Amino acid sequence: MATKKNRGKKNPTANTWATKVAEANKKASPPKAPAPIASAARRFFAPRSAPGPHPAAADLKAQLPDLAGSVLREANCSLPRSLKAIVNDRGSVTLIVVDTSVPAASYALYFEALTTKLNQSFPVGETPRLPFRLAPTSIQLAIHSLPVNYMPHPDEDMFSDHSESILNSNDVTISAARFLTPNRQSRMEKRAYLVVVNVEPDSVQAMLPSIYLYGNTRTVEKAYSSSPITQCQKCWKYGYVKPLCQTEAPTCPLCSLQHTKAEHRCPNPSCPSGGNLKAILNCCLASPARCSNCGEAHSARSRDCPERPPPNQCTPLPLTPREPG
Repeated sequence: MATKKNRGKKNPTANTWATKVAEANKKASPPKAPAPIASAARRFFAPRSAPGPHPAAADLKAQLPDLAGSVLREANCSLPRSLKAIVNDRGSVTLIVVDTSVPAASYALYFEALTTKLNQSFPVGETPRLPFRLAPTSIQLAIHSLPVNYMPHPDEDMFSDHSESILNSNDVTISAARFLTPNRQSRMEKRAYLVVVNVEPDSVQAMLPSIYLYGNTRTVEKAYSSSPITQCQKCWKYGYVKPLCQTEAPTCPLCSLQHTKAEHRCPNPSCPSGGNLKAILNCCLASPARCSNCGEAHSARSRDCPERPPPNQCTPLPLTPREPG
């Protein structure tokens, strides 16, 4: 009970707690922003009905984001209209949502209108683009050293057999599976074979670096698809991707010296194009372009490089060349 002596005075204990709470609130870290959505989940693409390079690929890539934005605006779409475009050598067109918090699935309602606008604005004769669709988000994993004596027969049973075994072993559901080597006779000539399976991104860690199958531990690693025109982003050679590159030092695609493109600088301190401040191809006589593949005066990424394989002769290469399956 408060006495007349201390009645009306502030409670020192209450003041102390109030101060501690205020200080704790100041020190509390602000709420974290949601993790960005993976690039694959922000992509949607329209394949060409008959694969073939687009005759005006550069113009299509430059103008498609604006065309798509106008379609979305006319449809009173409230989604972000900032998109990036990619056009590959097979005529497939990909749109990527720039906002890392918005999935491509949000735009599904507008896929038909976007496809119509694309085919009207950039016609390609009797091989138009098929309707836009979501890019696959699954990750490909290679399971090594599976014993040949447990290989399913016939091959058509491969998915059902392996999906059940993987589900029992690691509680992971696969969406697809295939042999790395399609020819059964070639597989039978070896003691082990390799299978490539598709899993969702949140299941990858449950599979790596190994899985227990058929009485033993089997190595699992990410698989990387490629074709003869796939270009390594480290050495710029054709036929494989950067994670499989075995070169120690990077190669500059602008001058072929051993440094990255970001580190490329013109040795002329007064370069008229500013190449001494940023990476610029063939900025002046002091920094000539040189392709690391053919030695000619262009970037290693040039589509006109004589070493670049023709698109119409390109067939898929094995995903993981370390071990034949």
